[in-house]
Amino acid sequence: MVRFGWPRGRIEVDPAPARLIVGFDGSAGANAAVKAVLDRNWPEGTELHLVAATDSIVPTAIGRFIPPVADWAENELRSEYEWVATMAEKTARAITKAGLKVTTRIVEGDPKRILAYEAENWHADCIFVGANAYGSRIERFLLGSTSAAVAARATCSVEVVRKSKG
Repeated sequence: MVRFGWPRGRIEVDPAPARLIVGFDGSAGANAAVKAVLDRNWPEGTELHLVAATDSIVPTAIGRFIPPVADWAENELRSEYEWVATMAEKTARAITKAGLKVTTRIVEGDPKRILAYEAENWHADCIFVGANAYGSRIERFLLGSTSAAVAARATCSVEVVRKSKG
C-alpha cells in the first residue's frame, strides 16, 4: 500500500501484504475490477477475497403473493448461485496463477451491504468493484448503484473500476 503525507511530498511504500476484496458477479464490470487488481504489483503475501452476493429479495417478496413465482425464484436462485460459483472458480484460478492468495465467498443478500460487511470483518485495505453503466434512469433507480452504496458504507478505500471501451 502507498502512504502519502510524508514531508516534501515523499511517498513511502508499505511492504506489508495487502488485503483486497473484489465484488464479483461475473459481469464485465466485475471482470474489469479483477483485471485492475491483477495489473498491479502487490507485496508478497497479498490476499484477495472474491465476494459474490446473490440477491433474491424481489422474487421472494413477489412469491409470497403468487406461489408459482416462489418455485420459479427458488430454481432461478439455485441456477444463479451455480453460475456465479462456476465463474468465481475460474476467476480464482486466474488470480492464483498471478501469484495472489485467493479465497472465494458466495453469500445470499444485498451486495451493497455484503461487500461493506465483509470488508469490515476481514479488515480489508481496499474493495474493488466494477462500474456497470445502466442505460436508463429507471434501470439505475431499480438496480441502484452498488459501487456508490459500497463506497458510502465501507470502512476502507473503495476503487470503482470501469470496463475498458476497447
